[in-house]
Amino acid sequence: DIPKGLHSYAHCVREDPVKRGLLYLGTENALYFSPDDGQHWLPLQSGLPHSPVHWLTIQEHFSDLVVATYGRGFWILDDVTPLRALTPAVLDEAAHLFPPRPAYRLRAITEPMTMPDDATEGRNAPYGAAITFSLKSAPLDAARAAMKLVISDASGKSVRTLDVGKSAAAGLNRVWWDLRMDDTQAITLRTSPRYAAEFRVGPDGTRKFPTAGPLAVLVPPGTYSVKLVAAGVERVEPIVVRKDPNTAGTDADVTAQTRVMLEIRDNVNVAAKAINDAELVRAQLGALRNVIGDGEAQKAALKAAADLDAKIVDVESRLFNMTATGRGQDQLRTPSQMVEKLSHLADVVSYADFAPTASQLEVNAALTQQLARDQEQIAGLLARDVALFNAMLRERQLGAIVVPAR
Repeated sequence: DIPKGLHSYAHCVREDPVKRGLLYLGTENALYFSPDDGQHWLPLQSGLPHSPVHWLTIQEHFSDLVVATYGRGFWILDDVTPLRALTPAVLDEAAHLFPPRPAYRLRAITEPMTMPDDATEGRNAPYGAAITFSLKSAPLDAARAAMKLVISDASGKSVRTLDVGKSAAAGLNRVWWDLRMDDTQAITLRTSPRYAAEFRVGPDGTRKFPTAGPLAVLVPPGTYSVKLVAAGVERVEPIVVRKDPNTAGTDADVTAQTRVMLEIRDNVNVAAKAINDAELVRAQLGALRNVIGDGEAQKAALKAAADLDAKIVDVESRLFNMTATGRGQDQLRTPSQMVEKLSHLADVVSYADFAPTASQLEVNAALTQQLARDQEQIAGLLARDVALFNAMLRERQLGAIVVPAR
């Protein structure tokens, strides 16, 4: 099965330390493996440039295949355990999920200084857990949308859903879970920043939230399950998330930290819902001013629209920095508001595997109380004041403002 040619001779052959008959072969320009003791060979480039493979070894603790190339450097294929499980029966399945190896819940550390243009700098594998599955055939476009990986905790509650259909192909597929839960609700702005009308919304009527990204909580150590939904079947395997062996934090510390992080996440979702609802109404008020004209009969409606918009802005401006444009120095020019404060609190609580400090707990409690008041005010404005405004519009046959569902 190895192409005959100038570069086809072998430099190194290794047998897998776990599965007898599983061989790895390095030639002058390629890497191969054999599932049947050398009777047949399959290419195993998987991102490895074609170069002389002079040495091979298997890191037995993590089951990584380590390749030394001549004059190029080292290359590592992470987790070769799926190759050990390849059988004709597995390959004949419409979809098969391989048991993932345990993943370590690590924290970022200060890295050594390196030159940004260093041509010899390596690239690490993505952080998290490698999840490998095989498909007998490439999915059709209609089936790609339904393909997903669902990670659930020990109680069966889903913590993360990964859409994998877009990149799925026939044969072995690998995706990486970053050990985080689903992102918080996206914040969709539909109006220009305050005092910066030149920053307009895009063709779809929205603009990017400028001051904070979505929040995704790191899962605590424990046993989870991953479910593959593909090709009309479901496959489930356990996956273990291990604590960093070098951390000084205890299990109780991580539990306390996760509890507070989930409270912050829930608060971010509450704030996002309130902002999205407010923005939807304010966008309609702005459009209304542009379409009903400025005749004498419309003056009362225009004034009522402006008054309602001002009331909403008064509360919404406490939920996020409404003057932020995203062009830089937003945090220096104006104070942070609820979403920015929650984002910063999440950062400092999650610096390391320790329980939140007393001051962090105090800030979290204060922000929770303030957010509850702001959310109640937004809900009241949208339920009460918008209803009164819509009654005025209907009297003048000017339509109505759509209120988001609560």
